[in-house]
Formats: sequence, structure tokens, C-alpha cells
Amino acid sequence: MRTLLLFVMVTGGLILASYTSGFGVEGALEGGQMYRTDLMMLASTDVNLLTQRAQAENWWVRLQQDSDIFYFQGQERCTACEPALESQFLTAPLLTLDNGLFLVEIDTNAFALTLRPKVDGSGGYEAILSMRETLEPSAVSSQINEELSALGLNLGSELTFELTAASVSSKTAVPEGVNLEETLYRLTQAANWNSEAMLRGLSLSGLRIRVVVELAEGQSAPVQYNLVIEQTGTNVLRAQVLIPDLIALAQDPAVVDVRPPLQAQPQV
Repeated sequence: MRTLLLFVMVTGGLILASYTSGFGVEGALEGGQMYRTDLMMLASTDVNLLTQRAQAENWWVRLQQDSDIFYFQGQERCTACEPALESQFLTAPLLTLDNGLFLVEIDTNAFALTLRPKVDGSGGYEAILSMRETLEPSAVSSQINEELSALGLNLGSELTFELTAASVSSKTAVPEGVNLEETLYRLTQAANWNSEAMLRGLSLSGLRIRVVVELAEGQSAPVQYNLVIEQTGTNVLRAQVLIPDLIALAQDPAVVDVRPPLQAQPQV
């Protein structure tokens, strides 16, 4: 029952998304640089329909439901695929699904594109663009929409791109009132969650990161964050939390601290 949505094929219209019109870069998007743009309306995307279309295009699909993870290439389930071996078989184009959220990864000769949930609690999405070639914004927008058209996604003809750093500064401070260990906060701000997690020795699973949550005396784990709880103790638990929920979890009155497990060590 839990995987039924992956096998029912339907048709539908385009899923439309808007974008912020703020102050973007002027001129061409340069090869070797990374850019970001907000996609405010992707929160209303029909995830079931998105999944069906990705499968029809023979994309890889990674579906996590609580602690269970399922892999599909197109509509065929990969029963031999294991989380520890993901780097050996999961390749773009890739759709990652978890608790109604999605992440899209596309790789072209000109750029690598990631569509992912924002971490600011808005429920919106953003695009992260890693340029390999120098192109005009209009050409990039056109190619992005061409790549996404099979999924029924149209992001608009003139996306506004803002230059973003490939890495997060070690001086990036955790905001006041956010009880989140600094490496986890930097993960939320990173342009590439996978690379940042590897660099910091964090345990990433799709859209989730493994953490230790320390609770206030007498409090239980907040249910609204759909934690995958792996181990519990007195006022403490180890869990996988969705990266878009990290900051909100760390601001919850029931939470004293959110930090990586002790065994997580950064690469040197």
C-alpha cells in the first residue's frame, strides 16, 4: 500500500511555479559559479503526480517513509539497492521524496540543478544552480524549463538568479534563540547539502540528517517534525530530522539543544 503512488499513471496539466523578482545578477551566469533563486509556489506541487511523471521518464526515485527507504528506476523497484551503496547507483536525474517534500537533481553539460525545500519555515522551494558553462540568464531559464517539462514543471521564462557561495563561512553565526549546533546550522545554509555533510562528517539520508535532540525536563519529542527516532534516553533522543525542519526544531520550546551524534567527525 505504501508504494501504490509509484505505479498509478495519470495525466494532468502543468504545475506552475513563481519566482522572486528581487535583485539578481546582471549579465551572464559564469561557469564555475553557483546561483540561487526562490521558487515560491512549488509548495503546492502535486507530489504524487510529480513522482508518476519522473517514473514515466525512467528517472531514479528515492522514497523514504519513516525508516523505510525504497528505490525505483522508472517503475521498476530495485530490491538489491541499499542506502550504504547509494553513491554507486543513484544518479541524476533523481527525485528524492520524504514526508510530502521533494528534491529534484538534474545534471547537464552546462549546469547542475537542484530544486529543494527552503529551510526558513516558509514551505517554499529554491533552485541551486552550479554553472559549468557561461550562459545568459534567459538561455539558462529556457534550458531549465526544457529539462523540467517532462515533470510538468514550468518555472517561468525569466528567472532571477543571485550569486551564492559554494561553501559556508566558518564565521556564520547561529541566530539567537536557535538551539542548533553550528555545523548543523551551516548545513542548512550550504548550497550543497551532500558536500557540506561529507565535509563536516554528518550522517545524511536523503532529505534527513542524523542528530541528537536534548529535551527540556519532562518534555517529549515534538510530533510535528516527523522525526525518525532511532534511540531514546532520559530527556534525549537520537533521530533523523528533515533538513528543512532543523531550525524550527531547534526553536521549539520543548528542545534544549540539537547537535550531531558524538561519532560524527569532520574530514581533515
